[in-house]
Amino acid sequence: MSIRKALYTTLFGLFICAKFNVLMAVICTHQELEGYYKDKNSVLVASPGRSGSTVLFDSLRKCCPKGYTILKTHLLVPKKSYSGKIIFIYSDPDKAAESALHMCANDAKWGKLHFEHVESSDISWLEDIGSTTCQTIDNNLLAYDALGCTKQLFYWLHAKTMPCELNQAQILAIKYENLWDETAQKAISTFLGFSAFKLAAKKTRGEWMSLSNIEIACKEYHNKGSVNEPRYSAYASARLLWENAPPFQFLLIKD
Repeated sequence: MSIRKALYTTLFGLFICAKFNVLMAVICTHQELEGYYKDKNSVLVASPGRSGSTVLFDSLRKCCPKGYTILKTHLLVPKKSYSGKIIFIYSDPDKAAESALHMCANDAKWGKLHFEHVESSDISWLEDIGSTTCQTIDNNLLAYDALGCTKQLFYWLHAKTMPCELNQAQILAIKYENLWDETAQKAISTFLGFSAFKLAAKKTRGEWMSLSNIEIACKEYHNKGSVNEPRYSAYASARLLWENAPPFQFLLIKD
């Protein structure tokens, strides 16, 4: 991790600790995460990116008891020896891809850092195009799953985990689309033991976006669905994983 990212993570954590009596940090590497493996009061919010982890992260810091640590990451599944709780939040891959395209195409620095933070990303693809602001109609995040959403969903929901009962669970995997359901919020409260858990008000996804010409062109060329229900061929496998998963489920990390 670069000095700049390390400093950002440290300052961010200290700021939140002072204001809310709880430590919060963005975790960029497995080596960083290993420092929290023995902390039973740590809660790791994981996601493939652009899937609601920020709103969940912010909501948790307002309700968690003193002495807890709230972490956020785009890494893949940690080792079974991680002793804290994990919430894996993920969303419709096609809509997540549109959101990633928007952020990356309009901010080169953000795009570079996002590719570095998402463990499943194809860094060689980014190196080939030079910058996330250099995407073209033929070579972009709607045409190619460069951030590895498919890998993230497969690892978190199947390859590295298995379904289990609540009393065994290390992970609560939940769809962003169901995050505001009463049953889902109750599952979060029960899983974490946070009786005062409450989410921020839901906002219409993408309502803040002002689309650039390249975004409009990429959507028109690659979208096989509709404006409200986009469908991109590059995300067919990820979409199947998302569609076949329940609104939320409890998971155990495999040995």
